[in-house]
Amino acid sequence: MAESHGLDGGGPLLMRGHGKMGLFAARAAGRTWDSALQIGMVDALLGLAVVVANAVIK
Repeated sequence: MAESHGLDGGGPLLMRGHGKMGLFAARAAGRTWDSALQIGMVDALLGLAVVVANAVIK
């Protein structure tokens, strides 16, 4: 079971909510949906990389 670090509402850290902030921020900045979805996907992949790196370190 994944640890919760309180980063996303107290639930498991496994990608819950990751990527949404990049998508919402891109849309708020006036980006098109295509561009915002790409930014959201990159944000989610970076979040996954952080989770994997954290697991490897521990």
